[in-house]
Formats: sequence, C-alpha cells, structure tokens
Amino acid sequence: MSNLLKIISVFVTAAGSVACFAWGWIWPGVGLAVIAVALFTWTALTFQRRFLKVKSAEVTLRLLDAGGSVAHFEKRQELVPLGRPLADIRDRNLFTRGRLDDFEVEPGEIGERMSIGKYYIIKVVFKPPLAPGVPVARRLAYKLYDAFPGEDVSFMFVGDYLTDDVVFRVYFPPDRLPHRAGAHVKIEGRPPKAGDVELSPDKGLLTWHLGRMQPGAQYHVEWSW
Repeated sequence: MSNLLKIISVFVTAAGSVACFAWGWIWPGVGLAVIAVALFTWTALTFQRRFLKVKSAEVTLRLLDAGGSVAHFEKRQELVPLGRPLADIRDRNLFTRGRLDDFEVEPGEIGERMSIGKYYIIKVVFKPPLAPGVPVARRLAYKLYDAFPGEDVSFMFVGDYLTDDVVFRVYFPPDRLPHRAGAHVKIEGRPPKAGDVELSPDKGLLTWHLGRMQPGAQYHVEWSW
C-alpha cells in the first residue's frame, strides 16, 4: 500500500470514528479509533524508513531469575540518517504477555509509549536531531516482568527497519537451563520459516544469526525448561 493510500485510510477511519461517536455508536467508534491509530503508526514507520539505514543490530534477552518473572531486553544498532536530520525513531516491539518498564535509551529520550493490540510502540526523540550521513551507535533497553511463566515459553520481536546484519542472543539463568529451543520467522503472506539457532555446550546461551532483517517480519524464539 502506498503512503498516499495509508494517509487516506487514516483520515477515513478517523472520520468514521468521529461520526460514530456523534451518532452515539460508542463501540464502533472506539474500534475505528483504534484502527486509525494503528494505521497512523504504520504510516509513520514506513515513511521514516526512507530516511534511515540500519547497518547492524545486536538483540539480547537475559532471563534474570529461574521463575521467568524478570528479564532484560536490549537492542544495540548502528544506524545512519539519510537525506535529512533524524528527529525521532519508533521501535515496535511484539509481545504476548507481561509488562514492559524501566526503559533506557541512548542517545535521545522517551517521547511516547503506546500499546496497539499485541504491539508496544516506543517513540524516541533526539535533541538535537541526528545529523544525516553520520553513523550513530544507538541503544534501547527495558525490563520485562512476568513475561515467561510456565514450562514452554516464547519471545517475539518485529523488524522495524531493514537491517543488513542482525544477531539475537538469549541468556538463561544458570539454575534453569532449557532442554529444547527453536526459532522461526513469520512474514505476512508466507509460511513460517525455521531459524537456525545454536545452544552453547552448557545451554546457557542461545544464538540466532538472522542475517538481513526484513521490516514487518516477526521473529519468534521458543524454548522449554
């Protein structure tokens, strides 16, 4: 879908939501409002990709206790703004349970956070904006609470920007190691593709070399412990 069609869709759904509220149709109005916000966020993400190149990324998940109640997520990127100064960036994170908190960003500051369906979107604002053509080492981190209960668990994240080289690592607590682990990639309109993951000899570290990350692709890692 072109950016023009996305913008038209945002205005149409927003107008429909306002009309529903005016006529007293509360729940249809709420539904259209949620769709309008989701379309706006999608448009902003895809539009921003034209002005940003991500050369590499390291994604790390550390399980901090045997019960899976606290984990630390970190994403380090080497990015280059293209064509114009970069004033902000949006990170879209996919999760199914638990709570995200204790955010850290460098450089920049948290400008906005929102949940849309199963996506958690974080807007990071750069003051001053990042200069075009200048490589920047960027870091985003936060903690996940109560996200990995039970024996069979999984973690998912989504590709926001085309990235040339990505590696994903999961560190398990020494007193609770996995006996099985796997991964797959989901791209809309295609069957899931298995990922090639490696477990260290002591099973304390899972490594997944993703190679090139595709925008919109969902990256799933699951394990049993």
